[in-house]
Amino acid sequence: MEEMYQINCCRGLEGNCSNGLANLEGLEEKIEEMLDQLNFTNKLAATIVGPQRHHHLLKIGIAACPNGCARPQIKDVGIIANKKIKFREGNCIDCEKCVKTCKEGAVDLANQQIISERCLQCGQCEAVCPVEALEKEKQGYQLLIGGKLGRHPRFAQKIHSDLINEQNLVLLLEDSLKWYLNQLDKHMKFGSLLSEKGMEQFKRELTRINNY
Repeated sequence: MEEMYQINCCRGLEGNCSNGLANLEGLEEKIEEMLDQLNFTNKLAATIVGPQRHHHLLKIGIAACPNGCARPQIKDVGIIANKKIKFREGNCIDCEKCVKTCKEGAVDLANQQIISERCLQCGQCEAVCPVEALEKEKQGYQLLIGGKLGRHPRFAQKIHSDLINEQNLVLLLEDSLKWYLNQLDKHMKFGSLLSEKGMEQFKRELTRINNY
């Protein structure tokens, strides 16, 4: 039987992408192993009436930076590597390279702070700083659930409030997929199921979500 999931990864650091924040090969392997342990293919296939089609597959997009080349925002599951940046006190020389680099206007040089509402956590401001006035505060992943195209498209939504490490990402994804499989009596895209059940109910029923 064909696997009932499809994983698309961007090149990431292993592909020498200048924007990449993470190596993704190991993460992809861990997700595949988790899906196999869940018996995901057989369980999802059991919900399908008639022949198996490509649109039945669970689609996972993994991006090594917020540019999102793997299109995680429109996949059933989206994973995006991020880096949260902060100013290091006393190092800034007002060269403005970070300001010119940030496409989101998220660098407040006058107050030496990152405007979180604008920041996409791409880490490019840190990369261009010549005096290490910017530094990593936290690095990890966002997990997004429920994206889809079709007649009623929707973007995948972030389900965790902060960046999480690789190990916790896989655990949270496992919990999410268990919930998805337990809700199905006939095949439905994850996004359609969330539209029916509600994102808040989904989060409430992920009992370990606040442990990550």
